[in-house]
Amino acid sequence: MKLTTGFLSAATLALSAWAPSTMAAFTEYLSYTDWQNAINYTQITENFNDLDLEPIISSISLAETASCVGTGCSIPIGVNTAAGIFTDRVSGTYPNGDETVFSFSEKVEAIGGFWDTDINGGGVALNLYADGVLVSTMTPTIPSTATGSFFGFTSTVLFDEFVIAGNGSGVETYSLVDMHVSAVPIPAALPLFLSALLGVGIIGRRKRSSAVAA
Repeated sequence: MKLTTGFLSAATLALSAWAPSTMAAFTEYLSYTDWQNAINYTQITENFNDLDLEPIISSISLAETASCVGTGCSIPIGVNTAAGIFTDRVSGTYPNGDETVFSFSEKVEAIGGFWDTDINGGGVALNLYADGVLVSTMTPTIPSTATGSFFGFTSTVLFDEFVIAGNGSGVETYSLVDMHVSAVPIPAALPLFLSALLGVGIIGRRKRSSAVAA
């Protein structure tokens, strides 16, 4: 039985929901269009235009405890509905620093967004983590000079926690515009998982049959 590339891709993602996160492999994208072409599921966009977040985002844990930072408290922390952005200030290094934590209600395969790390002067830049695993071979993942730059990634292992952390002992104030998420709906994930198991079983039986015939 020949399995198509599309089946293998869907089966791999379905199986990854139950796989250890340390097995994850990430692909990074600096182009929004390339990221969109790479995702396997429907894109969900949180534009931060109101406080009613997309249901995929079950909670956000802020790193900064103050309501605003910057000269004259000019930079609001959290969701800024007037500007349509999300802002936080992280410090230290993961997992022992103060980080932003996004928790999702469904398993996620990809995240992307437009980042600005130059809104409050130079900082320590950012590193990103999916279920505790660093998503990029670049350190920092996002430099301290980003001004509306796109960065996104896809993962071979589904995850439900996304952490934005600093890259050193100092602080970094950043803004995120239009967070894009590719999530696997729970009803869709189960049939894919069962199909993957069926495919693996068929391959195993054919191999055993071939060995006996030989």
